Amino acid sequence: MFDSLLIRGMLILKAKTGFLFFIPLLFSLTFNCKTTLNYKEFNKDVLELVAEAAKLEKEGRIEEALLIAQIVKGYEPDNKVIQSILEKANTVDEPSIQANDWLGFNKSKRAKLKNVQVWERILWYIPDRIADFFDIFSVTITTGPHWGASVWVTRAGQVTAFGGGSVGLGYFQKRNIGVRAEAVGEIGVGPIVPTLIGGGRAGSNGLDFILTKDIFHKPSDDLYEHYRDYWGVGAKVGFAFIGLEIEIHPVEIYDLTTGLFLYDPANDDFATTRYLRINPKLEYKIRNFTSKQKDYDKDKYRNENYPKN
Repeated sequence: MFDSLLIRGMLILKAKTGFLFFIPLLFSLTFNCKTTLNYKEFNKDVLELVAEAAKLEKEGRIEEALLIAQIVKGYEPDNKVIQSILEKANTVDEPSIQANDWLGFNKSKRAKLKNVQVWERILWYIPDRIADFFDIFSVTITTGPHWGASVWVTRAGQVTAFGGGSVGLGYFQKRNIGVRAEAVGEIGVGPIVPTLIGGGRAGSNGLDFILTKDIFHKPSDDLYEHYRDYWGVGAKVGFAFIGLEIEIHPVEIYDLTTGLFLYDPANDDFATTRYLRINPKLEYKIRNFTSKQKDYDKDKYRNENYPKN
């Protein structure tokens, strides 16, 4: 159910129309989505990703291919495509394309550039520092229907009672100017806040999306890897058809400060990194597989007589 709902939802979001019709539906159906184990269908998912990895390797996008290979290698350890990609891992700065459980959304998954020249660092120094400065804050103006208010000093120290569906225009974290569609229901204090959220942002820095449920909030949660800043300080209010959300990102302040000395913990400097060229459809496949694989035993999968590439 997640598959069909989210694919349709992202297509709607990409078209930037029909937000209020899609998001509340997503919101209402989430609790009914249950995972039914089907190893044959899971095998198709694995082979789809292997094929995507092979395509990326052929195109010379080793970092993107490695991102997939690391995910499926436990299921296809003898696959020649996966072995070929993993053999090239020593040519890639792997931490740069992997999530950081503590930094979460603050740390961009971007490929490290090789052999960056001194003149390139000099050329990008001021633009990178300006970009780091604008990463520090985000603001979104929304229209409902939504009700409630939230205040947080990190998500470990939040007080919230908020619910509804909304569409908004804003300047989001990671230099993303665009539109957001979201449905959310959450109420609680501190790190224990039952939260149901589905939505996405489309703008100048690509597409961010989420569909998840959380109760005890941690920096490593999917919500804080792909969508929210766990360490942020902010507030939001929704009153019928008018709403506002503002947030300051302390980790980005740290990134700006260390960037003055050419250290880039957020992995987002233009001088030394590049975007991972992964389209939204493939990003969805990767995210869906990552979520699904927690339920599938690797040994049982390997012992079954499934088709192999």
